[in-house]
Amino acid sequence: MTSVVMLEPPGPPDPLPPVDEAATARAPAATEALVRQGKVSGSVGAMVIPSQRGALVAVGSGAGERYVNGQALTEQWAARLRTELPDAASDVARLQTMRAQ
Repeated sequence: MTSVVMLEPPGPPDPLPPVDEAATARAPAATEALVRQGKVSGSVGAMVIPSQRGALVAVGSGAGERYVNGQALTEQWAARLRTELPDAASDVARLQTMRAQ
């Protein structure tokens, strides 16, 4: 015997959290600074991950290094980023995983 269960229609989506627009707008300049310093060859593959208190700007180098917010993504820098941008902690972990691959 087959039964049919009526489901309630889905509710509206949760509102998006506020984003630090000023930090997001600074992302291209941060990437260009890494290019000028010779740490990366260009902004191809750069990622900007907005957050409530800032933004993560991630750029990979040809040598496999990943730079986030202008610094190499070391364990110490990742821990500091998680403290400064707690709502982006899972994004920091994802960037660390990408660096390790």
